[in-house]
Amino acid sequence: MKAFLILLLLSFSSAHADLLMNRQQTALKHYQAGDYDTAAKLFKDPWRRGVSLYRAGMYEQAAKQFTQVKDKALRTEALYNLGNTLF
Repeated sequence: MKAFLILLLLSFSSAHADLLMNRQQTALKHYQAGDYDTAAKLFKDPWRRGVSLYRAGMYEQAAKQFTQVKDKALRTEALYNLGNTLF
C-alpha cells in the first residue's frame, strides 16, 4: 500500500502540486508569479494582503489593509507603506 501511495504522489504533475500546498503557499506562488490580485485574495494577514493589493494597483484596498497591521515588527513598515499608498 505504501508503495502505491508513493508512486501516486510521484506521478503528480506540477499542475497537481498545488493540491499539496496550503493557502499561504499558494498565495506566495501567485505573488512570485506577478499575479498580485489572486495573491491578495488568498493571503490572510493584512500585511501580505496590503503589499499584494499595492502591487496590483488597488491602492484604496491596500491602505485599508496596512491600517489593520497589528504585528509590532511590521507596524512601522506598514505605516510607511500606508504613506506611499496614500501619496
